[in-house]
Amino acid sequence: MSAPESAPTPPSSEPADPADANRSDADKAATDKGAADKPAKPAPPADAESRLAKLTSVFTPAIPVSQSAVFAGRLEQIQQIVDAIGQPGVHVVIFGEPGVGKTSLANILSKRLGSEKKAVVAPRVTCERTDDFSSLWRRIFADIKVARERAVVGFGAKPREEQGSLDETVPETVTSADVKRALSSVGRGCVLVVIVDEFDRIGDPEVRATFADTIKVLSDHAVPATLILVGVSDTVDGLIEQHGSVERALVQVRMPRMSSDELEHIVTRGLELLGMTIEPEALAHVAALSQGLPHYTHLLSLHASRLAIDAGLDRVDVPHVVQAIGRALDKAQHSIKSAYAASIASRHERNYYPDVLLACALARNDDFGFFGPSEVRAALARLSPGTYKDTRIERHLAHFAPAGDEAPGGILYAEVRPQGRRYRFRNPLMQPYVVLQGVSSGRVTREMLY
Repeated sequence: MSAPESAPTPPSSEPADPADANRSDADKAATDKGAADKPAKPAPPADAESRLAKLTSVFTPAIPVSQSAVFAGRLEQIQQIVDAIGQPGVHVVIFGEPGVGKTSLANILSKRLGSEKKAVVAPRVTCERTDDFSSLWRRIFADIKVARERAVVGFGAKPREEQGSLDETVPETVTSADVKRALSSVGRGCVLVVIVDEFDRIGDPEVRATFADTIKVLSDHAVPATLILVGVSDTVDGLIEQHGSVERALVQVRMPRMSSDELEHIVTRGLELLGMTIEPEALAHVAALSQGLPHYTHLLSLHASRLAIDAGLDRVDVPHVVQAIGRALDKAQHSIKSAYAASIASRHERNYYPDVLLACALARNDDFGFFGPSEVRAALARLSPGTYKDTRIERHLAHFAPAGDEAPGGILYAEVRPQGRRYRFRNPLMQPYVVLQGVSSGRVTREMLY
């Protein structure tokens, strides 16, 4: 059943980004630095109330960023995606470990795709484990509003325009051909970008394979639409069942952990929206504690800013960040706290588990977060020179990453390689939590984080 000619309903216009005033990045940086060098001054009560009211919409550790004004960093990845959208027949896969900001990027993407000539239509759906190919595409099509003409009975009567959604034009069981026809009918009149988030949740390999086939169909026919798949994976192969002809149609955008500059940008941009600044040393401390994960940048900034506001100040200083560590540990996810407590529990009087796990969190790792026993030993040597020289690191790592199908999942994930076992934290959010525990207990100094 072919889809009728339809035109997308233009999306409502976004309000101007308050953080994008007519100032260059250099001007902003100079302003932030100059303000940070001045003594903190008490904020008027009205300003304090206003800041507290806005605080939880600026720093959002519990949910992905959804406002373009608050989003910071990822300029390289955004440019890759924008370039891909401008190329016919090219589609995008965004992949990386959990917690690096993939969903936040997907949330604000449509706001960064402004076009003077065409409206931007960017439906976004989040995959569910129960989704099949048809159910997922019907939810996507339900988010694409179209205007259709309906005939009116009577001599000389003009057709009446009605609003509907694209899912009304496709059959119950959707095929790749149906997707091609539907997207072709809409994409001619707009910039059409379809964002499929948490694609890794789809467990059925047949559904993934059908998506790969659909990408090939859309690419071969240069359908005026861009499909963006977002999911947790170390590689594109781990996210979508590929065949050779699909690879040429995909732009692969890997989301690594954020750099210190990007994390600092999150803090300064958020504080700018609150009319506040931050001491340079405090800013560097927040970035170092976050270990590349924006969740902890938002969490620490939220609590440090609230402490400064409660003190009647318009600047965040190092003592506010230090106090925020305790609050961040207290407000951490229950699953993180319980997994940490279980992993370091021991019946032995001399319990080395806390220190070895802390060394794992401080160990140098590769681009995918993996480290080995030698990196853990080096980190232990920095924590306490000479103390753990004869400690059997491998035995402790085996405790954190139990082997065998019958063993429950440990706090670490182990991967066997020709050069030996490599480890990384099963939940990336655990690593900064362990570091915060070390800082809070005094075992980790500020110098160890840089």
